[in-house]
Amino acid sequence: MQIVQQAFDALEPGAYFESQELDSSLGCDDGTVRVEGALARWLNTKCDRSMITGAIIMKEAYEEVGFVDVQEIMFKVPTNGWAKDGHLKEIGKMWEKNLLSGLTGFSLGLFHRTLNMSPEEVENSAIDAVITWSSFEATMIPSRLVRPSRHLTRSAGSTAILLTLRSVDRPRPFAQSRLHSSRDPHERLKNARPLVPDVILRKIDSVGRSRNSRAVVAIAVIGAIAFYFYNSQTVPVTGRRRFNFLSDKMVQQAHSRAAEAVILAVEEQGGHFLSDWDPRTILVKRVMKRLIPVSGLPELDWEVRVIADDRGDAFWMCTGTANAFVLPGGKVFVHSGILDVCRNEDALAAVLGHEIAHNTASHVAERLSAAWVGNLTTGSLFFLAGALPGLTLFALWTFAGGFYLQDFLYYLPMGRKQESEADYIGLMMMAEACYDPRQAVGFWQRMEMIQKHGGSFLPESLSTHPSNEYRINKIKEWLPVAMEKRRESDCSGTSAFADRFRIALRRGIPVHEV
Repeated sequence: MQIVQQAFDALEPGAYFESQELDSSLGCDDGTVRVEGALARWLNTKCDRSMITGAIIMKEAYEEVGFVDVQEIMFKVPTNGWAKDGHLKEIGKMWEKNLLSGLTGFSLGLFHRTLNMSPEEVENSAIDAVITWSSFEATMIPSRLVRPSRHLTRSAGSTAILLTLRSVDRPRPFAQSRLHSSRDPHERLKNARPLVPDVILRKIDSVGRSRNSRAVVAIAVIGAIAFYFYNSQTVPVTGRRRFNFLSDKMVQQAHSRAAEAVILAVEEQGGHFLSDWDPRTILVKRVMKRLIPVSGLPELDWEVRVIADDRGDAFWMCTGTANAFVLPGGKVFVHSGILDVCRNEDALAAVLGHEIAHNTASHVAERLSAAWVGNLTTGSLFFLAGALPGLTLFALWTFAGGFYLQDFLYYLPMGRKQESEADYIGLMMMAEACYDPRQAVGFWQRMEMIQKHGGSFLPESLSTHPSNEYRINKIKEWLPVAMEKRRESDCSGTSAFADRFRIALRRGIPVHEV
């Protein structure tokens, strides 16, 4: 209203003033096309919200300030290039380009003030409207453009004339389209536009191809390399170099409820835990009492639970649940069935030493760190190819079993490396605790017999664990070192060997290929 008043005050009698306004509603004057969908909702919402904010019609504003003989005329404007007339077709294309590139700008402030929509919500609604826009390609649905184009004359008595133009909807030439498609059934397919308009495709495809995007990726790669070397560590005892950016405390916090989940799972399956005074629980705790001081992790809140395997089937007890594991944070779970495979306290020390060694070497943190690096690297490579090619490559990678290939080439070998490393550390650990490391060979020989008897076989290349035969050979190879460590230990008491093994963890026992 203010600019109209200023124009009125500035004009001399007989002068004129032109302006235009947009009627953003859609329509079809012959009723052959139902105007609905995201685009219609967007435009109708814009009209409604504009009225709520007090938007005025220009004709009313002109008359209110004193202009006289104000008139309106509608101009016909196609929504896109559907028109047969070359002039209207060009106007429609220009109008489509103009509106589609500015939907968000037209509505951002209005929708935020009146609907409390966030910029992301406004952007999403605009994208939905753009996609719907393309579905009106073969219809005659114009937007209405308001444009005053006649002289507005002002007399001494403050009279004026305004001529405004509005668009008039034009019927859809459906008959011509049918005749044309009947002559060539493939013509409509040849000329069909994609479901997603080109303007959106170009924006999506530009992601990852622009100089800024590539610069960001280059900086990220350099940062990742620096991050990798900064977090390169040496594994205790073996001296192996590896990448790990997660601290033991972070891993323990992430697995803080894992023990509760195991307990709940056992109880839900009808199982139970042996009591603290059960001889099998006492045996496990006795072995743990000797291993914990030489584990390098005496500060953990260690808890030991033995899961009962009381089903009467000795073979099932050995094959079905011959297992033990130690969760991050020192939560120990032992299936009683493995005690029948161990047969003696020394073999049980080999099993528990192996499981404790996974925590000593922070293997869980290493696996999580490797997964993070692998996912980031793969995603960056796809991003560098551009958004659409990257998505295509990702789809091909997925359908072709790329993740299985990634497991086969990296994660499975890493799992076998960690298992063998835990065998070595556990062997040294049980030797420092004055257990006989030779009993580890007998344990794995019995495990090999059970596996053969059960008929289950998985190629080592497809497993996270090395074969029993490989483990037996490696343990025999390490036995001289383990026996020497046992002879060096003060096995007459427990006061000295714990301190020496902690020192060994810091300085590193002589490195052997594991």
